[in-house]
Amino acid sequence: MHILHVIQGMKVAEGGPPRIAAGLGRQLAKLGHQVHILATNGAAPDSDGLGLVGVPNLTCTALSQNQSIQQFYSSANPPFDIVHFHGIWNPTATRLASYLRKKKHPYVIMPHGMLDYWSLSQKRLKKKVYLELFERRMLNGATLLHVGNEHEHNAISDLGIRTEYFVLPNGVDPEEFDNLPPTGTFLKTLGQPAKPLISYLARIHFKKGADLLVPAFCRLAGDFPEAVLVIAGPDQGLQASLEQEVEKAGIAERVIFPGVLKGEQRLALLRDSDIFCLPSRQEGHPMSIVEAAYVGIACLATEECHVPELRKAEAAEFVELTVESVEQGLRHLLTDAEHRERVANRAREYARSHYTWRSIAERLADHYRDVVEKPE
Repeated sequence: MHILHVIQGMKVAEGGPPRIAAGLGRQLAKLGHQVHILATNGAAPDSDGLGLVGVPNLTCTALSQNQSIQQFYSSANPPFDIVHFHGIWNPTATRLASYLRKKKHPYVIMPHGMLDYWSLSQKRLKKKVYLELFERRMLNGATLLHVGNEHEHNAISDLGIRTEYFVLPNGVDPEEFDNLPPTGTFLKTLGQPAKPLISYLARIHFKKGADLLVPAFCRLAGDFPEAVLVIAGPDQGLQASLEQEVEKAGIAERVIFPGVLKGEQRLALLRDSDIFCLPSRQEGHPMSIVEAAYVGIACLATEECHVPELRKAEAAEFVELTVESVEQGLRHLLTDAEHRERVANRAREYARSHYTWRSIAERLADHYRDVVEKPE
């Protein structure tokens, strides 16, 4: 099949969706499909940072300013068999979807949690108007919806969208995560003990809950004098206030803000982490939790991360959206080493059975095939 993935941007700093598109694209290409990933915002993709360089059958480009999305689609040779949209609220993608409906060409939409109840409550009026004017037709006209979990579909269904859907989680490439940097690689960069090392890998944004994690760490830091917290990710308006908070608590040297970590740096942090935290207010199916679980790190998460499979497997510590609950969850993991190890082992076992891109891409290709080969 010739497959087009359409996404607003393909920068590492843009979080999970680019990495998901890259993971799916790589594995679909390795299965023998011809795959093109198109960034509609015109910014050059981070092809190297996303592992897209040198993969046969795979190309990743940005839409040229001199070419419309319809022209790009129509000029493909051979023609695309199916289009997979990542995210919504993207006018360029909306235009292509309208064109595809007129041509009766199949397309799939992966909302990436953008239609979750919490997400729709942000900039509520603007999203409500855009949904009714454009996105509802795009969603109802899709051949299939690709969601990360049943909760995500429940939110979409409550909007009156009745498009058929399938559930597939996010994953990792074993060849990348089975060959991690040597233990201690990241710890050497700290210049201080880190027993244990607690990590957070996400945008530094209110949605992701760093404003809950940092004060929780400040509260317990005195009881664990060698513990270090690494808040890794792009600042989206919250970092300055968090830095002020740790400065006031007198532990600025123990809360590290290294910015965006890519490639080996990211893997080195995961390798050396004892606890991974994502006290998020909303997620579709968080890549960072998937990766941390695969590495075998004890994860602290909220129900709003929407990884109920890890709760069922007792493979994560779940907390509520309060500083007090995050602190309590961290204390449990910090003080009970046997519990922390059990959680980490269960996470690794579950992730290695369910969170690999190859198996996910194989199932995705089956969904594509059902659509493409379906008789009219």
